[in-house]
Amino acid sequence: MNEGAAFVYHGSASGLSFTSNWSAESNQANALFGFSVSTAGDVNGDGYSDVIVGAFLFENGQSNEGVAFVYHGSASGLSLTLDWSVEGNSYSGEFGYSVSTAGDVNGDGYSDIIVGARSFSNGHSPEGAAFVFHGSASGLSATSNWSAEGNQ
Repeated sequence: MNEGAAFVYHGSASGLSFTSNWSAESNQANALFGFSVSTAGDVNGDGYSDVIVGAFLFENGQSNEGVAFVYHGSASGLSLTLDWSVEGNSYSGEFGYSVSTAGDVNGDGYSDIIVGARSFSNGHSPEGAAFVFHGSASGLSATSNWSAEGNQ
């Protein structure tokens, strides 16, 4: 119930395919996987676009902490297995409520991502926060390289 899912439909000269070419799900009830979905750019520099999916009500230690998942692209399409994920690790932070490519914010030639946590609290409740993770030849960093909070 409310697990959620994300689907990709490949385009062609004749338009979009009628059936999905790729799909994924969180395998957790009420996680709302796929509430936010975006291109991640090319976070590992292999020449293929990657996809980021948010599940802002995912729980693994904290209630509604949220998580962001990245699947790498390849010549055969998106990976069938998860390539990267980070949990919000904040009680009711709702990390992954919004996800997007951030472009190449540090100029190293790899796409970076940004993840929003709309109910993140650190001194103000709920103030919200945004987190940037840098891409590299080995993929995304395991911890955020930059963050900002609402402070209000």
